Parts: sequence; structure tokens; C-alpha cells
Amino acid sequence: MQPTPSVDTEASAKQYAARSGFPYFDASDPSTLTGTDKLISLDTMRKYGVAPLHDYDDSLELGITENTNRSQLPALQTEVGDTKLTFKTISTANYDLILNHLFLNRFEKALHGDYEAFGTTLNTAAPKDAFGQVAQLAFLMGASDIHIEPAETDTRIRFRLDGVLHPITSVKTDSYKVFLADLQ
Repeated sequence: MQPTPSVDTEASAKQYAARSGFPYFDASDPSTLTGTDKLISLDTMRKYGVAPLHDYDDSLELGITENTNRSQLPALQTEVGDTKLTFKTISTANYDLILNHLFLNRFEKALHGDYEAFGTTLNTAAPKDAFGQVAQLAFLMGASDIHIEPAETDTRIRFRLDGVLHPITSVKTDSYKVFLADLQ
């Protein structure tokens, strides 16, 4: 009988840990992890192939996989400044699980009806990220349409859910113009 892929993935991570000198860590339950994306953005995590495991007062423990380019880790340390980074080996499956968990946490309040928080996020997002966040939330909510309705000072964003348009949030029209230009 073939082992399940998760058993194979964890076995591979343990073997890599033994070869690399970075201890193995079982990160299969993200709810036990205290690492967040406050110090290192999701884009930076993807760039360096790291996932946050635990935040401590003056250090951050990160998970790395056999796909992580270890020669780039000193550059990451330079980016985070005085915060000490430590590393443990995790499986690629758990790396994906952690990053997906962090990604979904971005939308947790909005998915539970707190659209004001989503509006605040949009107003502070980089223009190239703003529309992507609108589209991601629409997808997660199962929206069939996204309606962006500009006005003089604010632009209203509504989603069509189950055939009915629902107001989601509004953003400053200046922000709307910038992300509209990015779409054209």
C-alpha cells in the first residue's frame, strides 16, 4: 500500500532537515503557530520561500522547505533589520498551508460582514494590489459580478451575490482612479 502524499511530504521534510542542519518542525496545525505577516509581507515570504512559525519579542522563527534558496536568507535578515531570524524545516505542504491561512486571514473580517475593515485595507493598499484584493474577496464570497461605481469623492464597490447587489465598501475616488488605470 502506498503512503499518503502528506506522509511522503513530511518524510521528505524530515530527510531534508537531517541533511541541512535546520531542525524539522511539524507545522500541520496553523492554529498553534504565533507567526504573522506583520513583520514580513506575504509577497516577501513567497520571494524568500519562508513561512512564519512563531513571533517572539526580539526574534522571528521561520519555516523553510527544501525549495527555499538558503543563500538568500542573509538578504532577508538584512531586510528585517534588528529582528533575529531563526529557521526550522517544514514540509512544502505545510508551507502552502501556512501561507494560505495567512492569505485568508486578510479577508476574515469581510467574510464575516465587516466590510468597513475591508474598505480601510483598500484605501491603504498599493494601487496594484487594490483591485486584486477586490477580486479575491469577490471570489471568496462567490460573487458573480463586481460593480465599481465612481462618484465625486468616493467610489462604491458592490458585489452581486445570489442575484442581488450588496454594498461592500467604498474607497476614495483617487484610489479608484489609480487602480482603474492599472486595469487599462
